Amino acid sequence: MRLVTIILFNLFFCFSSFSSKLISEKLVAANSYYNVNLPPFSYFTDSSPKVDHSGNIVFDFYTIDSGSVVHGILYFEESLNKTRPLVLIDNSEIINHVSFSKKSDMQSSSDEIIFATHDGGAFKGLYRQTIDSTRNNYSKITLPKDDYLAISTSSFFDDHSAVRLNDSKKRKLILINDQGFKTIAKEGEDGVNFIHSPKLEGNYILYKLRYGQRGSYSSDDKERLILSNTSNLNSTVILSNDGEFDRLENMYNVNKKGNVVAFVRKNQQNFIVANLNGKMKVVLDLKNNPLIGRVDLFTPAINEKGHILIRGYDRNGNAGLFLYKDNKWSELIKEGHELTHQNTVYKLSKSSTGQMIKGSVDFNNNGNVVFNTFLSVDETILEGIVTLTYSE
Repeated sequence: MRLVTIILFNLFFCFSSFSSKLISEKLVAANSYYNVNLPPFSYFTDSSPKVDHSGNIVFDFYTIDSGSVVHGILYFEESLNKTRPLVLIDNSEIINHVSFSKKSDMQSSSDEIIFATHDGGAFKGLYRQTIDSTRNNYSKITLPKDDYLAISTSSFFDDHSAVRLNDSKKRKLILINDQGFKTIAKEGEDGVNFIHSPKLEGNYILYKLRYGQRGSYSSDDKERLILSNTSNLNSTVILSNDGEFDRLENMYNVNKKGNVVAFVRKNQQNFIVANLNGKMKVVLDLKNNPLIGRVDLFTPAINEKGHILIRGYDRNGNAGLFLYKDNKWSELIKEGHELTHQNTVYKLSKSSTGQMIKGSVDFNNNGNVVFNTFLSVDETILEGIVTLTYSE
């Protein structure tokens, strides 16, 4: 298994008013009194579940073990329709950035997971564990000894890509492999004053650079969204804020083919752009789209087929998931939708704060989607992990 890791060190014009056809939907887990597929006394905290190419799901959760609160990782096996814990650690460490170690074969299941831990501030470690092994049989991945903030993983190389602090507390985007370290970008050079969190998929790194005086956060600072190929370090400026758009949001993503999706703004208007056919174009213009009224500013998901998945709200304010496919937007699922598990009806609902979906959403190349959402049963509000499949 080959692994690539990105780490951050230091503290539209087309639409469809018809929903894409849902082939299936399923409640994977739920907390509260109903406790579906969870150990007793378990709950979520902004978990962002991940799905592999076979529909298996992994997500983090909290539970009580031997009288103490522990943070853990649950694995849902699609073929068995059941969950089992892979990792349970004491509450001195917090798990984040849980993901599958992705395989290039679109039809295969992942055989290991990658996760990071921190103590509420400082990074503690990056780990891997095979899915078929016993609980807590994880091993630590060797990385440079520094303070980490964010991590993104993919498994196509024996390299690591990272943003690292040097002695002068300036960040560097570096490639780490058996040959040593290679710098991709560095603060304080070529006018760069800040390196934003990178995204990684396959052999592509997508990252945003801000230019200008160090420490400046002026809206006049130049910004560049850059795509680099880890195999040859060739870099291309995908977007800038001094061209068609005046602001690049920090929500962007890349797929294994190098297709990019990003949130941008112009004249206080929100847009989503993507380069699905080699050319960057607007795929969502919120002012003129009759289906989607607004979006949650969470990182959009994009699969290898170029389908885009976002959290958003329809023109009536109903929260939901929206899919861009075949040059059209459609609504996959929205608040009020009901699903049944063991004769109990669960309704997708908003919490008291007006939020329905929590964390980032994920999907694969086979139409399997997973997300963390609030649900209601009668008057009870709970949190659950839901998966659905849409028609290809």
